[in-house]
Amino acid sequence: MYNRFSSYIPSTLLLCIGFIMASFTKRKQGLHDMIANTVVILDERQNGAKSLKMLI
Repeated sequence: MYNRFSSYIPSTLLLCIGFIMASFTKRKQGLHDMIANTVVILDERQNGAKSLKMLI
C-alpha cells in the first residue's frame, strides 16, 4: 500500500497526467495504480450504500 501512495508523486508531475490517464485505460487505473499494481473498485450494496475498495 505504501507503493501506491508514494507513486502519487510521479502521477502529479507533468500536469497531473498520471491521474488523467485513468480516463483512458481499460481498468480505469491511474499511473499510481499501475505502479503499485492495484485496482480500486466501487462496491454497491443492496441497501444503496457505496464504498470504495482497493484490490492488491
